[in-house]
Amino acid sequence: MAAICGGSEVAPISPFADDYVMPAIDLDEEQQESFWSKTWEAFKEYSLSVGVVLGVLSTVGIAILKASAK
Repeated sequence: MAAICGGSEVAPISPFADDYVMPAIDLDEEQQESFWSKTWEAFKEYSLSVGVVLGVLSTVGIAILKASAK
């Protein structure tokens, strides 16, 4: 790969190695804002989907408890 890219030969480091450090990625202000905006939107969507599932499960659980109490 180094011969193709014209760089020096460096042994690749596995991301699973204990001493692996992910290199920093420099983002400008617009890229940072976009990243955090998309991260927040994904978090809200995930939270909403988990909340719906938990709401359904709790409703079913309450119905079962009420039915078994009779």
